[in-house]
Amino acid sequence: MRRDKVLLLLLLGCLVCTSGIAIYCKLDSVRMDKRMRDADATATTATNVTTALNDLSGFYKRTRRGVCLSELRSQNDPLIVLFGDSILEQLYFPALDGINAFNAGVSGAKALESLEFVGDVLAASHGPLVILALGINDAFGPPASAPEQFAAVYEALVRAILASGRKTVLVTLPPLESDKSESQLLSGTNLDAYNAVIRETGARHALLVADINAVLTQRRLKNYVSQTVDGVHLTAAAAVVWRDTVYAVARQALAQPVK
Repeated sequence: MRRDKVLLLLLLGCLVCTSGIAIYCKLDSVRMDKRMRDADATATTATNVTTALNDLSGFYKRTRRGVCLSELRSQNDPLIVLFGDSILEQLYFPALDGINAFNAGVSGAKALESLEFVGDVLAASHGPLVILALGINDAFGPPASAPEQFAAVYEALVRAILASGRKTVLVTLPPLESDKSESQLLSGTNLDAYNAVIRETGARHALLVADINAVLTQRRLKNYVSQTVDGVHLTAAAAVVWRDTVYAVARQALAQPVK
């Protein structure tokens, strides 16, 4: 009898342990399922946010380009046209040697996607000079545009401008300030490669290059002053240096005899 009681107690103990294990596994499964649903919801939210931001950026680019083309088609004055991104778009450009400047900067613009817009602007305008200051957004990533990819599209942009019969000034890309947040979104290595492409393209086509990268790099080394508000976009003082440097080179280009 005593032996039967021991066996019964052991059996009951096993049943209790088995039930406990089953309940734990069920609860753990529920918790795991909840975590997975939460992770999926988070990933979906992040994807939706990224998609919305990309859509908003695309909408702005299309709107800004449309505005530029409408403005150009409403006038017939000779213009100095400047192509660029948000660094250029935020600047004011007064007339240069009596010739009005047209700011065709588009925030978020990449060289990689600007060939059609450049062609449309050239077709809608006329004047003696084009200033090309595109490329910094091509380093945004991942994935940033490969240097050889940038070189190919940059060459196509330059050829399109030259085919319009206008003088051309190329502008290198300003240096990043790595101690600020926005700079972490761009590849400094790719920017260095793009600037090498810009300088080489200028030399090969015998074009003047406004080397903003060199000027702002030297300015910071000399004065130890911050030149960006977020690591990428220029402060008011640095933006004035950008414009004055580019205008000085533009004057040289305008003074050159027509080939």
